[in-house]
Amino acid sequence: MREEERVRDRKTLEDFLVRNDIALIKVGFFKERYHKSKEDDSKRMLPRRNDIPLHQRLHGTRLRGLWTDASPPGGSRQLFAVSHAWLSVEHPDPTGLRLGALVEDLSWMKATDEDLIFFDYCSLFQNDHFHPDYEEGVPLPPGHEALRTETEEALFQTAKRYMDVIFASSMVKVLVMPEIYDIQKIMQSHGKLIRPLKQRYIERG
Repeated sequence: MREEERVRDRKTLEDFLVRNDIALIKVGFFKERYHKSKEDDSKRMLPRRNDIPLHQRLHGTRLRGLWTDASPPGGSRQLFAVSHAWLSVEHPDPTGLRLGALVEDLSWMKATDEDLIFFDYCSLFQNDHFHPDYEEGVPLPPGHEALRTETEEALFQTAKRYMDVIFASSMVKVLVMPEIYDIQKIMQSHGKLIRPLKQRYIERG
């Protein structure tokens, strides 16, 4: 890629991330979460972006200038984007199996704790499917605390519509995780309503 094309690609990616308030999460957060999950089952499910500590996520204007024109491709920090099949309707990885595989892949890629990841559940605004009202099947009115706000919903829909800006960028290393784990037996003792998704990765949109 020629220099002017690389600079244009970097600016396009940066503008997209900032404009749609997309969060990039530090690799160190995923590693820490995985190691804690070995002793605490409550840590096996990744949290929504608003529940990730501020020092572990970068978004908005904090992403401006993160990669400069003088930086090598990818800048001084590697940027990964994870393409994966959600394992349940409520959560992409309710058992932590995907998290363990992700940490292993990142280690193989020699990712440092300060490198960054786009992981949809953690990077985009999400509804809280584990809110008691959701679990009781109650229709939630607009403005309910378990739902994205109107602004968050608009950002979410735009980001989802133009995901190719991230996954096609020369700045990004894409990690494809197509495995579909059978979580039915594992989730029997989970204590939450989990609806497994078994459709193959290649068959999903």
